[in-house]
Amino acid sequence: MIWLILALGLILRLISLNQSFWLDEATSATVVKTLNFGEIITKFAPGDFHPPFYYLLLKSWRIPFGVSEISTRALSILASLATIYVIYLIGKQIKNKAFGETAAILMATAPLFVYYSQEARMYALATFLVTLLVYLFIKEKWLGFAVTLALVGMTDYLALLI
Repeated sequence: MIWLILALGLILRLISLNQSFWLDEATSATVVKTLNFGEIITKFAPGDFHPPFYYLLLKSWRIPFGVSEISTRALSILASLATIYVIYLIGKQIKNKAFGETAAILMATAPLFVYYSQEARMYALATFLVTLLVYLFIKEKWLGFAVTLALVGMTDYLALLI
């Protein structure tokens, strides 16, 4: 059943995916296209409102997958699908499989989450990392928790409030 939920989530995220970049997405695309890894950290990150991990990951992503709008946004889609799966695991862990599936359906179809899953920005990645952080906390996997917490801090400062 979770695979059907993930398929539904993917279909919802592919609708209207080929629209033009808006300003912040264009900034993400330009940064990873024109700057090397070191310049992202030393030249761009000090003047940006967000830490550099997303940009570094997106730069790595674009090497094999290209620079089109769809391939640039695909990283966020992948992160959002992973979030849906981790939500399922959390629900299954704290209650049962049906609860996990219900939670996953709600996350897969949540309009705001679908919207942010289609953007070439760090929000879907931050959501995934925070969700993974909760799962690792529940499972008491402290090393994974510590590493994920560091990644959250390098992805989005606001997410550290979780």
